[in-house]
Amino acid sequence: INGRINVSLLIESIKSTVQEADSLHITFFEENGKLYQVLQKPNEVPVQYIDVSLMKTPKQTAIDLMNDDLSLSIDLKKGPIYKQILFKIASDEYLWYQKIHHIACDALGFSLITNKVASTYSAYLKEKFEPEPAFKPLSLLIEEENKYKESSLYMEDQKYWKEKYKGVTHDVSLSQNELQSSEATSTIKIAKKLTATEFQKIKNKAKERKIAWPHLVIAAMGVYQYKITGDRKSLLTLPMMNRSTVAMNIPATTMNILPLLLSFSNDSTFMSLVKEVVNETRENSKHQHYRQEQLQRDLGTIGQSSFLNSFQVNIMPFTYQPIFGDVAATT
Repeated sequence: INGRINVSLLIESIKSTVQEADSLHITFFEENGKLYQVLQKPNEVPVQYIDVSLMKTPKQTAIDLMNDDLSLSIDLKKGPIYKQILFKIASDEYLWYQKIHHIACDALGFSLITNKVASTYSAYLKEKFEPEPAFKPLSLLIEEENKYKESSLYMEDQKYWKEKYKGVTHDVSLSQNELQSSEATSTIKIAKKLTATEFQKIKNKAKERKIAWPHLVIAAMGVYQYKITGDRKSLLTLPMMNRSTVAMNIPATTMNILPLLLSFSNDSTFMSLVKEVVNETRENSKHQHYRQEQLQRDLGTIGQSSFLNSFQVNIMPFTYQPIFGDVAATT
């Protein structure tokens, strides 16, 4: 957050917004082989404020503290399953750190919380507080899920995925080394931001072909995987928002991750692959409500390396650049 802010009002905005989000106040426990979730909101939402502005390297100090916290596991039985910290790194610069367990919130849910905090803070500043519509209760999402499981659509979706991937054991890795998850001690992150010119080229090419630009990116990732592995069957996994109109104002994890299998032949061209991506994603999206966890059970891949853990292409169809009063922020 690059600018001077009212710390007290921002903390109050974080507290009121988090208090409103049902999914952040759920704990989980298992009893007699059954899993339960319990919603119990606290009297007070914990928000930490840490001033590191006088440290030699304020920003790095804050980042180190964040990384230390990220290394700590969240207790799903005891909660809370989130952490909120506001760091002051200069008189006109702050870092707002949110740690939310993925069981409670996906990227869209995260953006709902972030934008609601920003709009609440902005309203507090004007002293003419007109609250935005409250987050809808998580119970609506649960009801919707239960109705889906009892519907004919659920059976149709199940049939579609089971028939499409029956016998597929394709487990693709970009590494020739096998690593058990228990052996992983750190994450390697490499980021490359496209320039406006580079991104415009992608959009222009998509416009020429009358297709959506994400299809070009997905196809390019398929080609990349093929070049690395040499495998003529390129298996990608694509996160789907999986949100109805009801779910669009509920912070929660609804995202689903489903497979996309592409085939390469001697006659394949990039644009023929793009066409395949368009057709496959269009058809798959009709069945996106069927949970990948259930698909793994159907295919007998629970507890083992699965093709559903393959190379993932995550294109988020939304952006959020919150503004706190007249102070812009970046995420």
